[in-house]
Amino acid sequence: MFDMNRAISVIMHEIKSPLNAIMGIVEMAKIRGTTEKKYLEYLEQIKSISMYMISLSNNILENFKQNYKAPKQVKENFFLGGLTDEVTNIFRCQFHKKNMDFHYEIDEGGNCVVLGDSLKLKQILINILANSVKFTPNGGRIEFLVKTTQNDVKLEAEFKIRDNGPGMSAEFLERIFLPFVQEDNNKCGTGLGLMIVHQYVQQLGGTIDVKSKKGEGTEFVVNLSLEYGEKQKQSENNFSSKRILLVDDSMINLEVVSFILKEKGVEIDVASNGKIAFDKFVESDENHYDLILMDMRMPVLSGCEATKAIRTLTRKDAQEIKIIGFSSNSLNEDICEALASGMNDYVCKPIEAAKLYKILDKYL
Repeated sequence: MFDMNRAISVIMHEIKSPLNAIMGIVEMAKIRGTTEKKYLEYLEQIKSISMYMISLSNNILENFKQNYKAPKQVKENFFLGGLTDEVTNIFRCQFHKKNMDFHYEIDEGGNCVVLGDSLKLKQILINILANSVKFTPNGGRIEFLVKTTQNDVKLEAEFKIRDNGPGMSAEFLERIFLPFVQEDNNKCGTGLGLMIVHQYVQQLGGTIDVKSKKGEGTEFVVNLSLEYGEKQKQSENNFSSKRILLVDDSMINLEVVSFILKEKGVEIDVASNGKIAFDKFVESDENHYDLILMDMRMPVLSGCEATKAIRTLTRKDAQEIKIIGFSSNSLNEDICEALASGMNDYVCKPIEAAKLYKILDKYL
């Protein structure tokens, strides 16, 4: 029987795999470091765009799985300033290309960790900024200002995006958040961006206001009440003398993850498919490996199949060793499949250093 969810999952896996590779290369370059500030800025732009595309693909897949029902709101901890920095990074090349005067400012509230749907907030800001960049002429000015008010319960945040572009008529402003609505028969785009913005602002419990005048520019103001989150502790362990069996059929992924692990003193043994990983485990002395990082989709023997095979061995460490699955797929079904096979945990790619070190802290 044809499984549409699984088919879409495979498609998204293929889309996200090259993005994960890009992310890995950026991660290595950032860890190694450079003295050239512009070089680091380019890396940040690549990372911001890749992360946004990966998040969008996850969201598309989740919405499809829900049969286009209203998706569940995903809450996670994030630095407010880190999110707005990522949003501006996505457009920096376009600002430069159009010789724009871009002014970005965020107050001390940017240092706060908040709890909320970071992807929806990104989509709101990106869609508004994209319109400003699209319609503001070369040499124009765009301002992105974030002001916050902190109280005991929540962080009140105001996001203001202002440009000196062509502006909009009062008649069009009355219809601006309707689908497929464009002014002056403009064919640049689908006319859906601002409808999405309005919908997401409402889902986040916020408000949006727009002021515009023909020939004078446009100003969007989004107000949101954000819950305070918890700051994550940085890993300080070096994991020296720990041995990890790293299993992945992608040479780039093997190189990236090996690089990240070796930065913390980990001894690495690699395998390019589940069968090789199983054989390496069988041939090793008992308790030789401290942990196994196992990709899910591989030829010959998949990650789940290899995990099941290891768990059926009679040696004691076959039952005790921690096996962590990792894959581009983020469906609940994939996570459940991993855990049911005998894996202890599951990490979604891209594998960033901080994410990987957090897992090591948990199990080593």
